[in-house]
Amino acid sequence: MRTSVLTTAAAVAFGLVACSNNTSTYKDETETFIEDTDGEMAEAQDKVFTNAECDEPESTEVGTMYTCTATDEEGTTYVFDAEIDSENSFIVQTGVPQER
Repeated sequence: MRTSVLTTAAAVAFGLVACSNNTSTYKDETETFIEDTDGEMAEAQDKVFTNAECDEPESTEVGTMYTCTATDEEGTTYVFDAEIDSENSFIVQTGVPQER
């Protein structure tokens, strides 16, 4: 599976899904992608995220959107929008901190 991070500064990262292309695979792979301490999301936001939780996408169709949350090292919760952008691939937009 290929993944991508989109930021307002146009940083991009792509995630790839394993061959078993189902909605739970997208959910699991996106959570792993967000939590990758050496990955593109950590680099794009200059933060390490833990406790990533994603909604399971409604389908595996291109264009399907789903939402994730994760916590940074200071305890702030971020919301991430994800989209299936092609077969076995998703894009994750840079997380936005939730207001406390």
